[in-house]
Amino acid sequence: RISASSVPIHEDVAAAPGPPRSALEHALDDGEDFELLLAHAPLTLETAESLATQGVRLYPIGRVVAQIDGLRLEDERGSVPLVARGYDHLAQSAGAGSP
Repeated sequence: RISASSVPIHEDVAAAPGPPRSALEHALDDGEDFELLLAHAPLTLETAESLATQGVRLYPIGRVVAQIDGLRLEDERGSVPLVARGYDHLAQSAGAGSP
């Protein structure tokens, strides 16, 4: 479960080109950067502070649940399926001259 209000949003999304989209849509779908997503047991305050002093910035954005109903985005209205829409930098584009 991804909490919509916990997703970090860069200040530059307001100036992003293209059709108007919400800041959250930009944060979830744009492909200009790579971020690492990980799942782990809750950290102790001591561990979180230790990581911070080493320059590791973690943003808790959700939780893993037992239900098997896919990735979901939650906000004050409830939850909806989260559909992957971003640009895939690692996919080969058609007609790119590959053998």
